[in-house]
Amino acid sequence: MARIIFRRANLLDGDRPARPNTTVVVEGDRIAAVREAPVETGADDREVDLGGRTLMPGLVSCHFHSSYSNITIQPEPLGVEKPAGYLMLCAANNVRTALHCGITTLVSAGANTGTLDAELKMAIEDGIVEGPRMLAGSRGLDTRGGYTDTENWWWELGNRGAQRFADGPEEFRRVVRDEIKKGADIIKIFLSGGHAVPEFDGAMSLSRAELDAVIETAHQR
Repeated sequence: MARIIFRRANLLDGDRPARPNTTVVVEGDRIAAVREAPVETGADDREVDLGGRTLMPGLVSCHFHSSYSNITIQPEPLGVEKPAGYLMLCAANNVRTALHCGITTLVSAGANTGTLDAELKMAIEDGIVEGPRMLAGSRGLDTRGGYTDTENWWWELGNRGAQRFADGPEEFRRVVRDEIKKGADIIKIFLSGGHAVPEFDGAMSLSRAELDAVIETAHQR
């Protein structure tokens, strides 16, 4: 099997101080050797001379909103600020940028429109979009009148973006099952106030029974 041989790496492995002038040998998708002694090169091997540049494991971003583009601290109708197709193009660009910055795993902090994260993850896995491994998030679950239900009620628009509202344990069970069926790996809950919503400072959106239903159902799935 052809190998990739990284020479003259400043190796940062996460366990010890950086090790200069290190050779790392990769066979397939596995690291086969890490050594300071020279490695003999085969005819089919590919050599990469890093010239002292740092070589390190891939980074993990644990709070990633894939479709954000020029989002400010001003209130935004997240998930419906642009058409869904536009937001998916933003997301595809963002995950490619993340990969090229050395991030090899993304953990979603919530899908901002419907099943965007789950669809994006599928496209990455199928090789249609270039991006890191991804854990897809659900929309954020909250109660009607909860801390993210900030729309003026007389508009009667509902929320088709980043939030999904439910009331009562059984309704939350149904919503969690539906989000997981549509590809969510992570269930996001808007449980208490935050993110500049002072009227819910210290208050709880979900009851204990509703929260238990979300957790139990997610674990069952």
